[in-house]
Amino acid sequence: MEEAREKISSVGGAVVAKIGSMVSNDQDAHPHVDHGERLIDMNAFNLANPIQPVECPYCDNQAELVQGKEIYPYPGSPQNGMYWLCRPCKAWVGTHKNSPRFAPKGSLANAELRRARQEAHAAFDVIWTENLMSRAEAYAWLARELGVQVKRCHIGFFDVVQCVEAKRLSVQLFDDLIADHGYPVAVGQQQAIQKQIEARA
Repeated sequence: MEEAREKISSVGGAVVAKIGSMVSNDQDAHPHVDHGERLIDMNAFNLANPIQPVECPYCDNQAELVQGKEIYPYPGSPQNGMYWLCRPCKAWVGTHKNSPRFAPKGSLANAELRRARQEAHAAFDVIWTENLMSRAEAYAWLARELGVQVKRCHIGFFDVVQCVEAKRLSVQLFDDLIADHGYPVAVGQQQAIQKQIEARA
């Protein structure tokens, strides 16, 4: 493990997701939103906290803030969250759980991009969940490989091309690291990645 850490010790840094606090300024669309057990008066909320709306990157129209049950028909944790949704494009993104302004976790994504992000996360996350690197080290490494700033290295903002590259790089690094540590590839990488994919499905 120390050998793996030495390889990336010069990278350092922690990932900082640069996500602006956003909420819809359409005060008539959803005057009340039931977020968990709280009933939030969106009219009063927006008047006190005027900020820019969240826009859909596909059509440039304003996204709307909706409950998870409008996107996920089956009972489960996704239904309990809040999402920014563009209905015409069938694109959405979740919000940070404890954000009073429902800050989005990334940019809105259609089906293709959502799948690409899930697969990129699945391949990347096992690097630090399997303790081959710390989370901060893993993000610093990925940022360097993609040529982006660490604070902007957030899969929730990646496009399809970036997701594919992040997945490829992560799989290769995982191969290299487990080979260095003598971990069995057959019961390591593929099962770990598949487990992550299934967990995010």
